[in-house]
Amino acid sequence: MNPLRVSLSSLAVLLLPLALLATGAAPAQAATYRLDRTISDTRITESSGLARSTWSSSVLWTHNDSGDLNRIFAIAADGTTKATYTLAGANANDWEDIASGPAHSLWVADTGDNDRVRSAVAIYKVTEPQTLATGTLAATKYVLTYPDGAHDAEGLMVHPVTGRVYLVSKQATGAAIYVAPATLSANTANLLTRVADAPAYVTAAAFAPNGVGFVLVDYWKAHIYAGLGAAPSSFAKPSLFQGESVEVSGDGQTIYLGSEGGNSPVYATAWPSTTSLNLTPGSSSTAARNRRNAWTARQSPTCLRAWAMLNRNTGRGSTS
Repeated sequence: MNPLRVSLSSLAVLLLPLALLATGAAPAQAATYRLDRTISDTRITESSGLARSTWSSSVLWTHNDSGDLNRIFAIAADGTTKATYTLAGANANDWEDIASGPAHSLWVADTGDNDRVRSAVAIYKVTEPQTLATGTLAATKYVLTYPDGAHDAEGLMVHPVTGRVYLVSKQATGAAIYVAPATLSANTANLLTRVADAPAYVTAAAFAPNGVGFVLVDYWKAHIYAGLGAAPSSFAKPSLFQGESVEVSGDGQTIYLGSEGGNSPVYATAWPSTTSLNLTPGSSSTAARNRRNAWTARQSPTCLRAWAMLNRNTGRGSTS
């Protein structure tokens, strides 16, 4: 774990109420959650992504954030690790998310870039084994570049039917969803295309198994989309130390939300409808942006400098 992230934890606590106002998080509706599992493996201290198994309805895949080895973990329904796999040919620079795709594929996003200095990022594709036993998986690397400069991206989505890859950038303003080419090249860089706006500070993303709906999460809310370009409906997340992961079950009925930290919980809630949760569509609308801009205008330079530091160096704002 980044020592600076820990040293600024108190700053995060002090600024969190301001952050909620700045991002328009306060109006989010409530949802009912149950504890699905607690990740008990002591090697997993910064779970930064979740992916449903393409073979088993109960297994969730995860990985650590930056600083760990190039490995993924298969987590059973009771929270124990069923198997650990090293991804041969993959570098663990700053892994941010994991997703399952068609043809029993798993994808890992090495797309973290807190300082916006990477000229290219990478994703890795492996075939999920049907029988779990700790070992090594051969990974195919795909290099991705942005059309508009470097971005920190913590959300990865892989279309469950077409296999098309999407990244979601993480930033205070101007966040976006990018799509990779329909056919990826393992030999040359693949240029991403910006296709839609995204909420501020997205930390994870996941398609529903129908490939139409999807969910994006920030530190405070989950945003449900009926399709690309649609206005989201949003609801409050459970209290998490540092919520950086989301997944949708294979039957499309459940959303899983996870967190970094040791013995980290994974919560589950039903895929909502705007009727059942009385949600307000479009919570990341112009009104929310206006609230954020008004909040910024009211702050002192000292507060804004502290908030900028928090955004860059801690998980409460804008980091891995």
